[in-house]
Amino acid sequence: MIRLFEKNIQQAKNWLLSSCIQNIEGIQDLDGTNLTGSFNCWFDLDNNSCPFAYSEITGYAITTLLFLHSLEENEDLLKRAKAAADCLISLKKQEVFPSIFSLTHHNFKHREELTYTFDIGMILNGLVNISKTTKEEKYLQESKKIADFFVRIQKENGSLPAIYNLIEDKFEDTNETWSTHSGSYHAKNSIGLIHLYDITKDQKYKNTATKLCNYALTQQKENGRFISHVEGGTNLHPHCYSAEGLLCTGIYLNKQDYIDSAVKATEWILKNEKDNKIPRIYTTTFNYNQRNDVLAQSLRLTIFLQKMGYLQEYKNKTIKLLKSLIEFQHEQGGFMFGLDTNGNKLNHINTWTTMFALQTLVLHNNDIKKEDFSRFLV
Repeated sequence: MIRLFEKNIQQAKNWLLSSCIQNIEGIQDLDGTNLTGSFNCWFDLDNNSCPFAYSEITGYAITTLLFLHSLEENEDLLKRAKAAADCLISLKKQEVFPSIFSLTHHNFKHREELTYTFDIGMILNGLVNISKTTKEEKYLQESKKIADFFVRIQKENGSLPAIYNLIEDKFEDTNETWSTHSGSYHAKNSIGLIHLYDITKDQKYKNTATKLCNYALTQQKENGRFISHVEGGTNLHPHCYSAEGLLCTGIYLNKQDYIDSAVKATEWILKNEKDNKIPRIYTTTFNYNQRNDVLAQSLRLTIFLQKMGYLQEYKNKTIKLLKSLIEFQHEQGGFMFGLDTNGNKLNHINTWTTMFALQTLVLHNNDIKKEDFSRFLV
């Protein structure tokens, strides 16, 4: 196997473990909340600061650290994953997790009073993973509470509401953007649910996961793209989330229709690649102002599906896209987010983009078992 990217992998790992991205020194938010163990959204290169700690990304971080731990048995990785999990549990309000905790004044402060069901799904998978790794009962019990919340709020058609307002104590979905309403992207929540079912054998968690995936299938067009917006367009970030959930759950349940859906979704991306760029949005035309989390997500799907025997005709394109991805690795080791919708450079090293890119490169360089891919997909 060609191992092209070992240096890039080590640099990305070092950034996650050695930068200010994980709060390990008793950091508090502006309201005095203890954030020890949490992960921040990004590092802003213009003012040398991290704007806020991010619950969703802390959930991703648990899974990322445990994925790396499964490969190298580094106890520091496990210690950090436990610190992140313990922090999330301490931050829980009612049955849910606030989205962000501000370290500075910034443009996202309104999200402090909101929680997103997608974010909670990423936290669920992190807690299920650490429950499986450590066998500690507290993580299993917290996982079951989250999963029971999803079972209770799931709609008849299999979808989930998107936003819960903690102050007003109600769901308040809107059509503002893809993340503010129900959508196929909630299929990714099925990953934590299906692996909690693997531990508990409680059928309700399997049923909720399959209903999420079956709903996602209804939102996929014949050409493979998932509808993200009420107007019928597709944002490729949640498009990838949909495919990720279907692929991981399809692998675990051996459901070929879910896997086939992920193949179609990924091939649609690859067919619309242009000049080694993955589009970010499709409406009536494509927007190619690249965001690197989407590039990494697309590559991660492609690489693992190729290892399963699919999409072999795109192998040369895969290498070109990987080389495009590493062009956005900052000298500090993390990966830049890329551009905004209008093509303006966002000058920050992004935490989740780095996690996605790191996992992409590790998957390229290593043979990962299907069950481990299904469990540890970030």
